[in-house]
Amino acid sequence: MTGLGLYYPSLVSSNTQSGLQGVITSVFQHPYGNQNFVGTTEGLFRYNQKKKRYLPTKARYPQSEVIGFVRYQNRLWIGFEETQLLSVTLKGTEVWNKHPLPKAVYYLKSVSVQNKAITIVTDKGVYQLKEAGWTLLYPQTKSAGTYTLMKKLHSGYYFSDAVTGFYKLLTWLTLTLIISGIILFFR
Repeated sequence: MTGLGLYYPSLVSSNTQSGLQGVITSVFQHPYGNQNFVGTTEGLFRYNQKKKRYLPTKARYPQSEVIGFVRYQNRLWIGFEETQLLSVTLKGTEVWNKHPLPKAVYYLKSVSVQNKAITIVTDKGVYQLKEAGWTLLYPQTKSAGTYTLMKKLHSGYYFSDAVTGFYKLLTWLTLTLIISGIILFFR
C-alpha cells in the first residue's frame, strides 16, 4: 500500500475523488503499467487514463468484495468473497472468464498460486485447481460460526433449490391460466 500511495496519493487520501467506492482490500499494478486494478469492499475498479480516475470494471458478472489478485499464466485471477473467481487476459484483447468453484463452497477467503496451480482457501477447506478440476487439499475441520449460518439462512443458501422449483411451478401455472383465459375470452 505504501508504493501505491507514492504513485497515487489521491487514492489513499480520498476515495470519492479517485472514483473508488468502499474500502480498499487489494491492489494489482501491471508490470508495464497499462492495467491497474483496485479491489474494494464494493467490487473491482480499473484506472482510466483519460479520466484520471478509477471506474468500475465492465465485467459481465456481479461483483462483491475483492479478496485478492493473482497473476498466473498471462491472466489476472481475481477472487471475490461471494464465491466467484474471475480471470482476465493481460495481453491482447481483454477476455473475462468465470471459473466454477467446488460444489458447496459458500465464500472465498484467499487466492494464491502454489505449486504452479491456483489455490483457494474457502469455508470448506483448501482447494487447488489442476487440469482435471478442483482438488481438496485440506478440509475445513472447524464448523462455521453463527454469523456464517445466519448469512446462509438469510441469503437462501439452504432452501434455494426448493424455492427455484416452486417459482418454476408458479410460472407454468401462471402461463396456463393466461392461455386458458385468452381461449375462454375468444369463445
